[in-house]
Amino acid sequence: MNTLNCLTQSAVHTTKGQVIELSGFLSSRTYVWQHAIRERKKRDSQVYAEEVDAALNNIVCYPYMGGKKGALMLSYHQIEYIGQRCYDFVKKQLKQILFEEMKRRNLERKKVEWPKPMAKHYGEIWCADFTHVEFYGQIIYIAVVLDDYSHYYLGYALSDTADFELVDGAFKMALIICQGALPELCMVNDRGNQYKAELYRSHIREYDIEQIFIPKGTPWNNGEAEVGMKDIKALVYQRLAHTPKRRGQDIVEIAKSIAQEVFKELNDNIPRPKLDGVTPADIVANRAEAKRSSTQAFIEEKIAQRPEKTLIGNLKQHINKNLDLGEWSNRSIKNLVYLLNRKYNFIVPEKV
Repeated sequence: MNTLNCLTQSAVHTTKGQVIELSGFLSSRTYVWQHAIRERKKRDSQVYAEEVDAALNNIVCYPYMGGKKGALMLSYHQIEYIGQRCYDFVKKQLKQILFEEMKRRNLERKKVEWPKPMAKHYGEIWCADFTHVEFYGQIIYIAVVLDDYSHYYLGYALSDTADFELVDGAFKMALIICQGALPELCMVNDRGNQYKAELYRSHIREYDIEQIFIPKGTPWNNGEAEVGMKDIKALVYQRLAHTPKRRGQDIVEIAKSIAQEVFKELNDNIPRPKLDGVTPADIVANRAEAKRSSTQAFIEEKIAQRPEKTLIGNLKQHINKNLDLGEWSNRSIKNLVYLLNRKYNFIVPEKV
């Protein structure tokens, strides 16, 4: 017993936060381990009608509130006390009940059935859409026209205003790139005012192109263009992280310079799963099958070489050594973290 008392007195208490900091493990991983070690017997939940009724009334009035804020609301106004987790549990149950009631009454939003035209080869259908990015606090709009089948970007335009000239600029560029080879079937776009403008529609009619508007509230019907916007944004911000703004530079011109690189890379360098591992340029140039065969041969060769490759003992250590993170600036590390997590609004370019 004396030995036990001595050990207890000499023991140093370490907080959970210190353990996480010293170990280098993620806090979320540490909490998972902690819960697994506890192995406590799960207690039967105790729910009280007065607390549930008060929580329900508050959820109906303030649907956006989570358990912490909702429980605090009830306590602050001295209506009732309910635990945060219990409040969240009640809210979760209410969601399930409402969903079941919607199904029972057939109130679920029905997916619009629309005979979407499907391209079977390059040059049949064009798609048009636009998005926006933020350059040094200024909104820049990017309009595109792409081939529906190959995802090849035929034209693009940038502006600080989302107007008729923006979308028409992308269309004009597509006409130049295609050298008069117009879409065989149609041009698909959403119902934005820019695409409904009479000037834009009359320009399309000049070339005898059928313009098709997707049904209202169904962006997935222009999916080829919509999906591509994620890649455009990711590549634009990746370059922006390394492009400091110099005094007197025009932001739109900086954006245009970056966009030129981005669309060339999307067309020529980045293979698409939809195209079975080749780039849009491969489809356009009719070299897709040859490139797929070449890629498959390369994969088989590299797999066969695995016995000769170097095994890694500590992956984390290898990554640190390979990237030499100690030589990176604080801004470079933060920007890469923001890019990986798609928190583009936090990116600040390196200073010159």
